[in-house]
Amino acid sequence: MNCNNCKNCNNNNSFYSFFINKEHLIQFFLNYFKYSYLVFVGIRFATLVLKIILHWEEGGNMKPVIGITSYYVKAYEIEECRPRGIIGQDMVMSTIDYPRAVEKAGGIPFIIPMINNIEFIEGVVEKIDGLILSGGPDIYPLLYDSSIHIGCKKTVAERDRFELKILGKAIEHDKPVFGICKGFHMLNIFYGGTLYQDIYLECKTNIAHSGSKASSYEPCHTVYFEENSVFDGIYNNKSYVNSYHHQAIKDIGSELKAVGWSTDDNLIEAIIHKNNDFILGVQWHPEMMVSHYEEQLEIFKYFINLIRRNKHDQN
Repeated sequence: MNCNNCKNCNNNNSFYSFFINKEHLIQFFLNYFKYSYLVFVGIRFATLVLKIILHWEEGGNMKPVIGITSYYVKAYEIEECRPRGIIGQDMVMSTIDYPRAVEKAGGIPFIIPMINNIEFIEGVVEKIDGLILSGGPDIYPLLYDSSIHIGCKKTVAERDRFELKILGKAIEHDKPVFGICKGFHMLNIFYGGTLYQDIYLECKTNIAHSGSKASSYEPCHTVYFEENSVFDGIYNNKSYVNSYHHQAIKDIGSELKAVGWSTDDNLIEAIIHKNNDFILGVQWHPEMMVSHYEEQLEIFKYFINLIRRNKHDQN
């Protein structure tokens, strides 16, 4: 059979000859990469626009990015019961309540992994607009010059050292800070205060501070606030709060002021900085209560507004 008369062979010969021709081949790849690059640029541009839209608020302001410290859970604590990951892996995690509360209050939540590297910490602090120190286990007592008492429970010294560093950098960069439960204690330690390592051994109290039989969002006791303090303005003199702690502030840090106390036992429940309006903390867990008690969202809204004010002052 004479292939010169075969239509299919002629077409194939034309196809192969196109690629054998060096100029055609070069032009083909130039066009391919040109259009691929345009598609890539288009995707990147669309992603950027989407990010801007997600961060944009009514009135033309960018939503503030709120960094939230995370839990550091070692592999031996989970072992074979872990729901995710591989046995032997340490994990960084956060309860969903913190980001939900921040988002509902008008911020963009950003969970910060515990990477104890000063360059990483500097980079994170530069990117966020405010910092929430979240709850967690007991603080390593030697960080506030105390021996470990019988009542002290689980500690994670690596996380504590990390949080002291990121807290210091946040303050150095004039970023607002909100401490919750363990984060409340961390603020006190940073400013030279101390803790009761177990309130049931060291204090007289009948309040179920370490957790009641009620749901996590249900109040356990009452907190009353100093008249004309920021918390008085937010909660109107008092608030019904939940409680999940067995430690408490003993000696308050030199630059801090107590403005809230639990009823009956007068343990410190709310603090502010004496000279810096952008630093505050609470002993309870308002993020757990937000879904059922609207007034607990107000503290997050107040914090977001502090950040907006801070950004406005800096500009």
